[in-house]
Amino acid sequence: MSDALSGWFAKPPKVVSDQPKRGYWVIGVRILDPVRYSNLLEIAEETIDYLGGRIVIRSPVLTVLSGSLPPRLLVVEFPSLDRAREAVDEAALKIGEGLFDGVAEFDMAIAEGYHDFG
Repeated sequence: MSDALSGWFAKPPKVVSDQPKRGYWVIGVRILDPVRYSNLLEIAEETIDYLGGRIVIRSPVLTVLSGSLPPRLLVVEFPSLDRAREAVDEAALKIGEGLFDGVAEFDMAIAEGYHDFG
C-alpha cells in the first residue's frame, strides 16, 4: 500500500454526534398509470415539504446491477429517525389513504442514517 493511502486509513474522519442521526424513507415505485402519477407528484412533493422532509433522490432512471428493484427510486431525508417514522402517519392523513391506488405501487422502508462527518 502506498504511503499516501496508509495515512488516510490511520485517521478516520471526525464524527459529529451531538445531533440525532437522520432518518430516511427509501421507496421503490412501480408506476401503473403514468398520467395520473404525474398529476399526483405535486401533491406528494408538497406533502413531503410540509412534513419536514427533503427529497435527496428521485430517480426516473435506475440501473439495477444486482438483484431486483422497482424501476424508480425515491429517498426522502428527515432530521431524525423519529421524525421519519412520525411523518409516515402524518403523510397518510395529509395525502389520504388510497390516493395512489391504481396509480402506483410502492415498497417502502425507513432507514437510520450515519452521523454527519465534518
